Amino acid sequence: MVPDFYSGIYRPGDLFCMITDGILEHASPDELKSFLIEHGSSEDDLADLVAELNRRGGSDNMTIMTIKAVK
Repeated sequence: MVPDFYSGIYRPGDLFCMITDGILEHASPDELKSFLIEHGSSEDDLADLVAELNRRGGSDNMTIMTIKAVK
C-alpha cells in the first residue's frame, strides 16, 4: 500500500491527523474532524475514540496520531 502525501502551507495551531485505514471503516472523515474539535486530541481523547470505534465493530488495526503545528 502506498501512503498518501500532501504538501501545503500550515499555520500555528493547525492539527494534522494521521490514521490507519481501520479507523475509516467505522468513522467518516467529517466525524473524525467533529470528534477532534469537540473532544480534543490528547492521548486519552484518542483512546476514547478508538474504544468507540471498537464498540462499532472495529476488528482491523486502528492507529491514530495527531500533530499540532507550533511554528
